[in-house]
Amino acid sequence: MSAKTSDALFANVAFTDNRQNTGGKGGQGKPSDTKFNQEQQKQTTGQNQFGSRGAVRGAHTGGFERKVCFYCKEPGHLRRKFPKILSASVSVPAKGCCKVCSEDYTVSKKCGHDFDPSETAAGETDKSSLLLCEGTLNGNPVEVMLDTGCTTCGVRKSLVLQSQMTGEICHCRQFNGEIVELPVALVDLDTPYFVGKVSACVIENPISDVILGRIPGAKLDQADIAAAVQTRAQKIKDQRPFRPLLTARAPKLDIGPTEIAKLQEADATLSLSFERAANGTSVNGQTFVMKDGLLYRSNSQASTTQLVVPKPLRESVLIAVHDGIFGGHMGSHSTFKRLHPYFYWPGYWRETHQYCQTCDKCQRTVPRGKIPRVPLQPLPVIETPFQRVGIDLVGPIQPVSDTGYRYILTLVDYASRYPEAVPLKRIDTESVAEALMGIFSRLGIPGEILSDQGSQFTSELFQAVMKLLSVHQIHSTPYHAQTNGLVERFNGTLKTMLKRLMTDKPKDWDRYLPAALFAYREIPQTATGYSPFELMFGRTPRGPSCVLFETWTGSDGSSEPKIVHQFVTDLKETLSEMMTLAQENLIDSAGKAKGRYDKRSKPRSLVVGDEVLVLLPSDNSKLLLKWKGPFKVVQKKGVCDYVIELARGQEKMFHINMLKKYERRAQGDKQNSTAVSVIMGSVLEPDEDVQNIDVRVVPTMQTETVEDVHYNPDLEPERLEQVKSVINKHAKIMTDLPGTVHTIQHSVRNGDIVVNQRQYPMPFDTEKVIEDEVKKMLDLGIIEPSQSPYSSPIVLVKKPDGSVRFCIDFRGLNKVTIFDSEPIPDPESLFVSLRDKNFFTKIDLAKGYWQIPLDPQDKHKTSFRTSQGLFQFLKMPFGLATAPSSFARMMRQLKLAECGSVSFFDDILVSSVGWEEHLKSLDKLLTRLGEFGLTARPTKVEVGFQEIEFLGHMIGMGKMRPVDKKVTKILKLETPRTKRQVRALVGLAGYYRRYIPGFSQLMVPLTELTKKNKPAKVQWTDQCETAFQTVKQRLSEQPAVALPDFDRPFTVRTDASGTGIAGVLMQTDDEGHIHPVMYASRKLLDRETRYSAIERECLALVWAIDKFSRYLTGRYFVVETDHRPLTYLQRSKTTNSRLMRWALALQEYQFSVMPICGTDNLEADILSRLG
Repeated sequence: MSAKTSDALFANVAFTDNRQNTGGKGGQGKPSDTKFNQEQQKQTTGQNQFGSRGAVRGAHTGGFERKVCFYCKEPGHLRRKFPKILSASVSVPAKGCCKVCSEDYTVSKKCGHDFDPSETAAGETDKSSLLLCEGTLNGNPVEVMLDTGCTTCGVRKSLVLQSQMTGEICHCRQFNGEIVELPVALVDLDTPYFVGKVSACVIENPISDVILGRIPGAKLDQADIAAAVQTRAQKIKDQRPFRPLLTARAPKLDIGPTEIAKLQEADATLSLSFERAANGTSVNGQTFVMKDGLLYRSNSQASTTQLVVPKPLRESVLIAVHDGIFGGHMGSHSTFKRLHPYFYWPGYWRETHQYCQTCDKCQRTVPRGKIPRVPLQPLPVIETPFQRVGIDLVGPIQPVSDTGYRYILTLVDYASRYPEAVPLKRIDTESVAEALMGIFSRLGIPGEILSDQGSQFTSELFQAVMKLLSVHQIHSTPYHAQTNGLVERFNGTLKTMLKRLMTDKPKDWDRYLPAALFAYREIPQTATGYSPFELMFGRTPRGPSCVLFETWTGSDGSSEPKIVHQFVTDLKETLSEMMTLAQENLIDSAGKAKGRYDKRSKPRSLVVGDEVLVLLPSDNSKLLLKWKGPFKVVQKKGVCDYVIELARGQEKMFHINMLKKYERRAQGDKQNSTAVSVIMGSVLEPDEDVQNIDVRVVPTMQTETVEDVHYNPDLEPERLEQVKSVINKHAKIMTDLPGTVHTIQHSVRNGDIVVNQRQYPMPFDTEKVIEDEVKKMLDLGIIEPSQSPYSSPIVLVKKPDGSVRFCIDFRGLNKVTIFDSEPIPDPESLFVSLRDKNFFTKIDLAKGYWQIPLDPQDKHKTSFRTSQGLFQFLKMPFGLATAPSSFARMMRQLKLAECGSVSFFDDILVSSVGWEEHLKSLDKLLTRLGEFGLTARPTKVEVGFQEIEFLGHMIGMGKMRPVDKKVTKILKLETPRTKRQVRALVGLAGYYRRYIPGFSQLMVPLTELTKKNKPAKVQWTDQCETAFQTVKQRLSEQPAVALPDFDRPFTVRTDASGTGIAGVLMQTDDEGHIHPVMYASRKLLDRETRYSAIERECLALVWAIDKFSRYLTGRYFVVETDHRPLTYLQRSKTTNSRLMRWALALQEYQFSVMPICGTDNLEADILSRLG
């Protein structure tokens, strides 16, 4: 075969070369010795090192037509072109039978023709499809072809210098499978894919100057080429018609200035705005002006001009700024900021806020974390082991154990924290019940079982088993695993332990379970301080640490033997002591946990009839929760659980943390029904800045706003602005309308005894008063129509100003009501806490009783009759026997001490030493009132005073004195003529008896007139007149008492007369002046009037110390006296039982005696020892 023909075979050759070619970018290559490896030849015959046979399919074929002969199964020709074998009959043709290669590489065809590869390789090659680039060989420009199926490099012989020939021979396999020997030369090659020296095969006539294959250092990998292909699905999608976006209904854009002007004139809610525009009235730089027939509001300070929107177009504005595609359904504040620069109408902040709050999409998509969780309700501490246990199921566990277990039943005792775990193959009711029976057989039958609402625990079979064992079942609410948190936490710990233990043998996890349980039982629990094993069995388990200790120390760990009785006694004592300490630790741990949990909690409550959204699993995934609803609340159970009516009448109980109140938007004009009533609050009052957009709005029937708050006129301007800022921040709670507290409901417990009393006869002229009161309470949501069998009569009580108070006579209901023992605040203890305070703010709740809702189950018990029908209260009414206790309980829930405040029913007093502290305490209190849903009456809010009226006394500067207006009222009293008037005088003056020394003795002539045997028309004597005038004189002197300072000692003085006894509690100030803290006195009883004078003095001393015992117990004090009572008491204590009791009663006090007139050192020493 000619050289041309032979060399042409290398146009597309798959070389096999085991030589090391070195070189590359930045380096020189050096060839190494190579020997032809026959074994490698066998392994690579017909296949290159990249897994391709011969020329890679789809790669460079040197111009060969990709045709396959169906007869010989070889590519490059068709059988029909070989006429000599068309008639040949070969049953099974051999592969490649159409051609035979001769020794000189001449290819013969069965048809008789010779096959010249050069004609197809070199002569007819179309290089347009080859990967060609330019490079240099020994500095000469050459054409380089890339062949990814080649494993070496070939160069044209004419371009190689004789000096570059190495004398080596390279065995190369051509594309047709033949192996040839080619000389090797070391040449310099510079291409985009390889730079450096390379050992190349020298070819006589290759298809290109250089054939570059996959040699070391060559970068032949091509970047992936992405080709765009349209799939059938994409084609169908492209053929779909255009779908417009779903947006809110478009606002009214077809209205021009003329129509808007007409709507403005016809809108009654804008009448005052037109009036201000006509008068040119300006409030805080804000005026109403007419421009081109349209009404605008202009703000000179902000340089804004707002169009006043008439009522029919307001909804369109809200749709555009909130619901529209560019509105974004943003919050109230952001929506208002978008609206505020361009539009205005009376009450526009309130309507904007209400519109955003009632947006259905916003309510359904609010994140779960935005809904505040309610404060934690801790479970009761269980005292007896196995009194209550919690159970749960874990699984399915992967992988399944070798014995077929895939679930775990867990049980934890709430008293000892002792756990049990049983592997299960199935979790049907039978398997669970059988596993529980196994646990009960070892530890006993519990009294209560707490579980979730899994079908295994709620089935009829399981309930029957529990009933048979007398076990009470308790279920947690759906999707609220915190109820059974003890078991849930143990499940997590158990799974973590098993995961680590079964790392090497995952399918043996059930065999590791007992070991994991022992490890858990041995460790002391953080909550109890003891291990579950100790609390259950009364001894410490012998665990691995104990075994190791005994092994190393040689100790056997045994104790002295005991008799059975001694062992049982010691075990009982040990268990009792450990359980007591464990309970104390549990209570302390629960309190700390509640404190941490409640930091991010907020009290919430719902009322029967409210609509709510429920957080339930989505339709696509049980692990994804979404708000569904709205559903209706039909019943409240417990503190935080509510029964919700789901679809198709199904009722289910949920925890309030899974619920969100749904605010339904009023339809039509209802949402603007209060527009007329808010005009005065929005137009006449100064408008807020945009940054403080709690616009002051007066709701229906509201007559007082934040502007009615009374500030101390003597406050400095800077302090006045500071405290006004705090009050205005909470303007929404400043109203005379009652709110609704969310944390408590008043219940009437009467044992279901129906009380039905007939109505008292009422004057006909009072019908109008009753109708007005009933209508007012209906409008406020205080009462509702009723169909109750209960009924209590109405009574009308005249007020001092001549008006009538509407009341219900609940005396019949109160007789059968169970008493509530909630303690009532003590005014005396409140006064004591105000000793060192300098700033005071008083807040009075608006109709405090009406801010507490009634329990829906008891509201029918408060019904009353009128001519309009039967009504019942929704809020707690006045007159119920247990109402004060419920109100005191609600005020105690506010935790006013944390806000620097005290309260007596609905009167709240904020007090502090410094001004900054006062601002912080006031802000904290108002925030808490708002969180609880309470409101304060603005006209009774007094802010920033240094002396303030509280509970009928003036408090301030460390002293307490009578209220001036009440003293003036007493001074203006005329001489009483009837017994009733005398009682009123004694009661009014008696309220200030603490300021009048010897009040009881002084009032004896007047109190004698009030006895039953005295006539209704009193006989006014000189003694009565003297007492009457003396009381007036004492009060006119503006007496004051010092508030107690417990850092200073107290002084007690006593006195006795033939009609009464009296005492005074005093303290000395920094300047040495003595001030009274409290006066006390009473009349002598008939038997006490027969005491001797010295006995009466002893009685006065003992009674006064007992009266002031709250201040004197546990403290040192001084008794100032002429010491005769104490001397007599000391001498007579063994001869008179009554005096002996008095002497013993004084022994618990620590005091010394200071004589006032004359002293006897010996007697004083004896008397001081008596104290």
